Amino acid sequence: LSVVAQDENSLVLSLGGKDQRLIVSAQPFRLDIVEGPQVLVSLNSRGLLAFEHLRARKDT
Repeated sequence: LSVVAQDENSLVLSLGGKDQRLIVSAQPFRLDIVEGPQVLVSLNSRGLLAFEHLRARKDT
């Protein structure tokens, strides 16, 4: 893996193959695996993935 581009919201990594990249976006969180102009896999493409913080269990 090598960093191809980076800005305040995203990071683009080369996956070693020709034109294969991993794009990581922060807001909203999203992962895209791209080969050339085509998106092969996209995680959270609609921005609906939500993270909850760990809460302490209430004693009942």
